[in-house]
Amino acid sequence: MLFEYFIEHATLYKLLLSQRIQVDFCYQMAKSIEQLFLTEYEYVLDSKILDIKWLYIYRSHGLAGMIIRWIEDDFQESSKFMSQQVVELMLISTPLFYVK
Repeated sequence: MLFEYFIEHATLYKLLLSQRIQVDFCYQMAKSIEQLFLTEYEYVLDSKILDIKWLYIYRSHGLAGMIIRWIEDDFQESSKFMSQQVVELMLISTPLFYVK
């Protein structure tokens, strides 16, 4: 599992999230996830307006941010929980939202 891999290599990922390296590491992680999405997944959209490219970028950067926050929080949630959250986030749809 992806999240178990991060736990097993926690020292490395905490180093990569140090201030000197953080920005490039975050970007590279998001780009790698985006490439994975492009090669492994295909979304079915009802929208005729949304360019699918931006959905892949949005989701890959969101997932990278989620992984990074999980590492920064010292892996408080289990890898199983995090995997379940990713699946739920990949499938969720919000037909409406309101500006507060």
